[in-house]
Amino acid sequence: MMARARASYLDELTERIRGKDVKVVFPASRMPNTSDLKDGTLIAVDGAANWFYENGLVPDVVVTDLDGLEVFLKEPIYVVLLHGDNLGKLYKVYSMDKVVFSTQVFPSGDLLFTGGFTDGDRAVALAYRLGARSVRLMNFDTEGIGKYSKPKNYPVLSAMKMRKLKWAQWMLEMMAY
Repeated sequence: MMARARASYLDELTERIRGKDVKVVFPASRMPNTSDLKDGTLIAVDGAANWFYENGLVPDVVVTDLDGLEVFLKEPIYVVLLHGDNLGKLYKVYSMDKVVFSTQVFPSGDLLFTGGFTDGDRAVALAYRLGARSVRLMNFDTEGIGKYSKPKNYPVLSAMKMRKLKWAQWMLEMMAY
């Protein structure tokens, strides 16, 4: 089934987040206890959706640029970043039932712009932008990546990835104020 246009799911995405306590689950080297995810709106950051699937859980939202995502569930709304580095992975969108497209630059047409540099800080920015009551980061880690971050390249941790994580940490700290 082909994914529908973003406009079809933006209202539903907003409903899932506005006024809610949101937990953003990062694909870190250590994943949270499933008991910590019993309440609130759950946002899986990219490959963390694979961990949800393995543990019989379903996030409400998945924020992804498609590089860590390997499983596709029907219930989440997928917020997919469109950028030049993931054009070869856009075929994955056809496996998603609900999609909202986003961009890192000034949007045109039907693209959503939330801010953020990586999937993780973009997920947090999305929660704030759509009016979450609170945002809790689950297992954010700037010291390493886990098998859910880049499943095919694990445990590669390049200098560039470390710089990106530091930028993400800086952006998250800015959003906390």
